Amino acid sequence: MRIEPQSRQAAILHLEDGRQLALRVESHALVFAWAGQVIIRLHFRTLRSANSPEETPLFSLESAEASPEWKAQLAPWLAPALALFSQYHGGRVIIAKSLAIDLDLPA
Repeated sequence: MRIEPQSRQAAILHLEDGRQLALRVESHALVFAWAGQVIIRLHFRTLRSANSPEETPLFSLESAEASPEWKAQLAPWLAPALALFSQYHGGRVIIAKSLAIDLDLPA
């Protein structure tokens, strides 16, 4: 898998099976699209803004809106997707414990 940046807020995720997913950063969401259809929408919550005493904004990935078959494939794509979101917002992202459990991510 590799990520091909398209702009500051968009990229193409090339999967090993030849599929290409479009990634787009929104204000509090990250969208995965395939063949022009939104397949996964990740929702973020701001935990610490850039105006706080800490320099770096902090976001929590709270939920993943997707059909079960797409959600089951999400775990390996999270790292490049979160890197894109983090770069765009100039912050850091953590994954909410409830979502990590829901996606069966390693602790």
